[in-house]
Amino acid sequence: MCRIFSIFSFLTFVGFSLAAVRCYKGFSGDGRAFKDRLCTTDFCLKTTERDGGAYYGCDDFTPFCTRDECVTTSRNAEVCCCSTALCNASIKFWNPTTISLILSLLISYFFWN
Repeated sequence: MCRIFSIFSFLTFVGFSLAAVRCYKGFSGDGRAFKDRLCTTDFCLKTTERDGGAYYGCDDFTPFCTRDECVTTSRNAEVCCCSTALCNASIKFWNPTTISLILSLLISYFFWN
């Protein structure tokens, strides 16, 4: 039973990882709810401007990202690139992939002990 659950958990995690990346899309402060969309590239973006406004979206207009990182542009905007599902949220750690991995590990631990 534990082995079957572990295999299922692993396949679920791999399924989340191999699927096209989903990113939040929108502008902070415009009053509209963020949407999540399926991107055509492997990276999500979060661009934070000097005035505090932020843009959330996919890195598909002019591909900028090559790895998960944050950089400061010449205009003092911070551009953060990430490559997991819905990773460009304000809280970067809690995305669906991370949550499913943590839950799988916890459940596997309790089944084995």
